[in-house]
Amino acid sequence: ESAASDTALPVPPGLESAVPHPTRSRRVLLRIWQAQGVANAKELAELRQALLNLERSGEALDGPLLGMAAAQCARLGDGKALTLICGFAASRLEFCGSRAVVEMAQAALHLDCAEPSFLRALMAFFASGAGTMSNSRDLAAASKVLLHSLRQANLCLDQEGALRGLAEAAQPFFAVDGVTLATSPLLRDAVEFIHAAVHVAGSPDVSLNEPEIQTLEEAFSSVLRFIRRQLHLASAKDSAMVAGSVAQLWQVMPQLREDVLWPCLEDVAQGARFKSEDFNCQDLAAVAQAFAKLERPNEVFATVLDRCFCMPRAADRDLCYLFWAAATVPRWADAPFVGRAVLELTTRPPAKMASKDLVVLLQSLGKLLRLPLPDASRRQLRWQLQVLFLEGVRRAQSFGAKDLACLERARELLEQDEVPVGYTSSSPRPPGILSDPGRKEEAPCHDSAGSHDDCHGHGGHTGHGGHGHGHEHSHDGHSTCTAVISHGDAHGHSEGQGEGAFERSTSPKEAPSCENDTCCPCIRAGPEMRLNAHCSFAGHCVRMKNTF
Repeated sequence: ESAASDTALPVPPGLESAVPHPTRSRRVLLRIWQAQGVANAKELAELRQALLNLERSGEALDGPLLGMAAAQCARLGDGKALTLICGFAASRLEFCGSRAVVEMAQAALHLDCAEPSFLRALMAFFASGAGTMSNSRDLAAASKVLLHSLRQANLCLDQEGALRGLAEAAQPFFAVDGVTLATSPLLRDAVEFIHAAVHVAGSPDVSLNEPEIQTLEEAFSSVLRFIRRQLHLASAKDSAMVAGSVAQLWQVMPQLREDVLWPCLEDVAQGARFKSEDFNCQDLAAVAQAFAKLERPNEVFATVLDRCFCMPRAADRDLCYLFWAAATVPRWADAPFVGRAVLELTTRPPAKMASKDLVVLLQSLGKLLRLPLPDASRRQLRWQLQVLFLEGVRRAQSFGAKDLACLERARELLEQDEVPVGYTSSSPRPPGILSDPGRKEEAPCHDSAGSHDDCHGHGGHTGHGGHGHGHEHSHDGHSTCTAVISHGDAHGHSEGQGEGAFERSTSPKEAPSCENDTCCPCIRAGPEMRLNAHCSFAGHCVRMKNTF
């Protein structure tokens, strides 16, 4: 019965050469490809036996069918069946074809079930150079597979040789000879290839020798020249990816900066000017980040940002990139889009921002304050930096060492002024500052938890040291926190009938015992060590049990 099942099905007379003879292994692979669920133990045993029979028979390997079966296993999350397929194909990749190899590699890396033998065979297949890739689509997918393989840091893979082989295979597809027909799909393949290949070359885990560097220089120069000639066909996303590739390659191959990289980025800026309606905030922020990495100004793109960047639609991450570009690129700090970005930032509660975005904003605003700016702009930036700093203090327990260092630099910057960070009656106020008919002004503090019961401390900083002030203002059973700022030094005040109100102490001994985690958070887990924000000491004052 087993022998009979392996025999070919009857074929009508005269069609023997036109119709293939499906074997049992082919039927099993077709069943895997058409499956709607994960293979059970019986089906896995049948697949294993079918692959063994295929290996013993010496039959021609059907690479596309292996690739389609692997792709279906990835969609279903069937890692066991995929491991069998990749293990069988590891020693036969050259007979499978580039599309099938890429599909199997994508599936194995997606499910994180790639065997070391398969990955080493994959690197050797990529390193074989020109002729391994049948089209540009497979080449772009192979470069992304190579980038994904960098996550396998515990394996000793020849990713340098694989990158060199893909670079050699790319030159015939993207040669600037006037013969290659320019199409949008071909341009997309070029953009995706260089975006992934450049990030592989810039990885700290990849060490290139001199011949490999020369090969990559020739390939990247050729691909970027091809992209420049066809950039009018690029979408906004493609243009942003090209800008990111140029910024990454700027650090990897400085010898290409003036002749290849900078002209390409200028063309991206011109493309954004002519097709500005196609660029959303994410695309514009990505291109601005590329200019920030290069630290070179471009007036054309600055004009595009002034005219087309829609602040209300921008995500917090896009605003972070925009502020970082304004602080890094020369002559961009005075651009109109910076003022609009600051006004948009005042409307967004810092409590809803991600910690990474909060730290980037602290760094960006700190760099902007060190630049020569008009007084009104400096006051507005200083006020916004203080709001973000207070939110950072509230989250200090969850910060890492680098984030805490950034928070410390922001505190030092705020303490450099001889007068507290605030506004007088004659100073321009940013949106949200409430005016008071008396001598004092109150700055409303946003409730980070979305509740009226939490009180937030606003810190005023002088040249003699930093002071964190906590305040309570009771009204109709709701507690709202305000920072009371006078013309002289900033002191804490208490309004209402709550017992938690306190005044700023003039010495550590007189400082009250505040248990509010908002203004005086615990430095470590537990109440043994708590930050004392209500002390005039020029430094860090903490409370350990009952001692300051």
